[in-house]
Amino acid sequence: MKALLVAVYLGTENENILTRFGENLKNGENKKIIEHFESTVETIGPLKLEKLRTFYKLTDDYPIVTFVGLGDKDATFSKRDDLHIDKENIKKAIATGIDSIKKSSSKVNTILLDDCNGNFKLVGLTIGLSTYSYKDHVDLMKEEKEGIKFELDFALPQDETDFLIGRKLAKLQNLSRLLSETPSNLCTPTRVAEMATDLCSKYDVEIIVHDREWAKEMKMNSFLSVDQGSCEECKFIELHYKHPDCEKQKPCVFVGKGITFDSGGISLKKASGMDSQRADMTGSACVLSTMLGIAKLKIKGHFIGLMPMCENLPSGKATKPGDVVIAMNGKSIQINNTDAEGRLILADALTYADTFNPEIVIDIATLTGAARSAIGGAANVVFSTSDELYNDLRKSGQLTGQRVWRFPFYSDYLKKTSNSILADMVNQSKDTSYGASHCIAAAFLSQFTKCDNYIHIDMAPTKTIANDHGYMSKGMSGGPVLSLIQFIEKLYS
Repeated sequence: MKALLVAVYLGTENENILTRFGENLKNGENKKIIEHFESTVETIGPLKLEKLRTFYKLTDDYPIVTFVGLGDKDATFSKRDDLHIDKENIKKAIATGIDSIKKSSSKVNTILLDDCNGNFKLVGLTIGLSTYSYKDHVDLMKEEKEGIKFELDFALPQDETDFLIGRKLAKLQNLSRLLSETPSNLCTPTRVAEMATDLCSKYDVEIIVHDREWAKEMKMNSFLSVDQGSCEECKFIELHYKHPDCEKQKPCVFVGKGITFDSGGISLKKASGMDSQRADMTGSACVLSTMLGIAKLKIKGHFIGLMPMCENLPSGKATKPGDVVIAMNGKSIQINNTDAEGRLILADALTYADTFNPEIVIDIATLTGAARSAIGGAANVVFSTSDELYNDLRKSGQLTGQRVWRFPFYSDYLKKTSNSILADMVNQSKDTSYGASHCIAAAFLSQFTKCDNYIHIDMAPTKTIANDHGYMSKGMSGGPVLSLIQFIEKLYS
């Protein structure tokens, strides 16, 4: 059974809103549908944002016809919300309409969708994001047989291309969501390396999987100090993609925190909510999806992804509070808190990133609870040494809905990383009354890269989606994959 989803801007009820469905609707069906919809406008009033009106058996071809409100036609960028409201309205409306049709009848197998005035890419993206649900051991990058087929009227070949790009971007975001959501016993560092190897073979991305012995040879003692409490083998995954036209170009290096489960180590976390720490590897999942997206879109540039993967667990071999390790760059670190482990694995990964003489270094991590306390779940926290790059990243977030907000790299915070008589640095200050621990963590990381163009993204605020929210369902968010791909695509266009 087929269904029709029509999106209507507020105040456009009397326009011929069905003309864009082309030959799919006969003239008589057009007239009947419009008359029924307009009669509800007269009796109930205009159709507001995300509100629905559904008609049954108006036509033989489309027994279900659902109208959904797109909100104000003049909606545009909002300075207050730092967001393109028009794009968010389209995603919310389409997602609401699809969900309503699916619930109205289990017999629906095809939905003819509104393109929302030519926003084919956005509609394709919304279909993928809004219909995602966690499925263990499912390769989301494959062309799956869907329960419902989605159709649009494409006036130009580019329309269909844009739509398919939107679908592909959704799959990349959903891949990161899948990895982040998967229970840690099924998503060990070894298993992540196997899945990454399989995916990279399909996307022309070179992958190198390093083991514990390699990390020892590289003197990554900061990384290994986190790994040593676990029986699982750590992995350091290295991804490379270079466009043929960019042989001599300096790379942009992504570094993602990859703690597949974070118990806090000897500095054990509270039991309540600890199960969500399976998603402490979202930074690495985000890096993998971003690298695959760059390769799929064939972006002209040189890119490297680094994914240090391990577990943080307590055991007789685990690092103890007060222990001192020497990082890859020679700096000694006193580990005051084993639950501040993300900065320890990123320290060595950032140092390794510098060996590639990068043009840009971007790390992504679920790093601090303080970041969420500072900004809630509304945006990702960002620190950057480059105003220009931050502004470009912010604009990308405004377009994708994955907002970012900048915090400072003040030297005041750096001082809090050096108050030790045992080592050059501490991984966490004992002076908890000072606050701003997300800023102190960023200052700590800044000492492990010499790249002039450095961005640190603390995505702890948006790690989880507490309740179904518009076009994103409850669960792990998968991180700012869409924003990073948008940012890179614009930067290297």
